Amino acid sequence: RLFAVPDTDGYSPIRLVTEDQAQFLDHVVSGQFFQQFEEPLAFDTNDCVVPIRSR
Repeated sequence: RLFAVPDTDGYSPIRLVTEDQAQFLDHVVSGQFFQQFEEPLAFDTNDCVVPIRSR
């Protein structure tokens, strides 16, 4: 179980989250997980398509 019912003080037992699950959640919260899906911001200008207009 990833999330547990909070105890009387409102805290969930940490032992219910495995080390892999905790690392995954940390990566999601920090944004590191989503970086693998983002395209690079820099691009090669020689790789662009430029339309040619004729009159």
